[in-house]
Amino acid sequence: MNKFLLGTLILTPLLAACSGSQPDDELYTKTINRFAKEQGVCLPLALNVQHSSDRNVLIPIALGSSEIKIAAENRKGQTINRTALAQLDILADEGLYKKTKENKPIKQDSDETIPIVIYTLTEEGQQRSHVRKDESPLFCVGRMEVTKIHASALSQQTGRHLTARVDYESKFIGETWLPELLEAGGLQKLPLTPPGIQTAILVETDDGWKDVRETR
Repeated sequence: MNKFLLGTLILTPLLAACSGSQPDDELYTKTINRFAKEQGVCLPLALNVQHSSDRNVLIPIALGSSEIKIAAENRKGQTINRTALAQLDILADEGLYKKTKENKPIKQDSDETIPIVIYTLTEEGQQRSHVRKDESPLFCVGRMEVTKIHASALSQQTGRHLTARVDYESKFIGETWLPELLEAGGLQKLPLTPPGIQTAILVETDDGWKDVRETR
């Protein structure tokens, strides 16, 4: 028998004898889900916004931007950007953006104006926006949740806390407003690839079990 495997088999009952209660799948699931909720699923999402002066010009504007200004009409008085405005209205209704309006001159010293809708990221919205240097922000739209624990293995170094290696599967759980946001943009769901079997390293601390990344 492999010496490493033998050592692991011998170690497990010793740990059981030294500890009053051992972690189980329920504890692993709770720990992984808590950390996954804090991390969130955050993606680079953009709205295609039409410029007020040219119907053929589309400008991508990232969700999570601190301020988004969108023309509601073009210079001919025709309604534009219905889809983008509908999507941002959904986020405004959820308290993630604050919506205001103004009339903006088409150029300096011009009496001709176009209606502009302004969406300003709220404090709650800022918590969902991950700003990246020299890149568009990421916007958090849900979380991953454990669906199955496949395997787990405990280990412990002398003088240290217990550590668990946990193999699991998970699924994406979107925010309650996400289906409406996607539907407004003509989508059924996000094109997310199932992650398959993942591995989490969990560690027992004085404050309970945590993902090892929380202890660094």
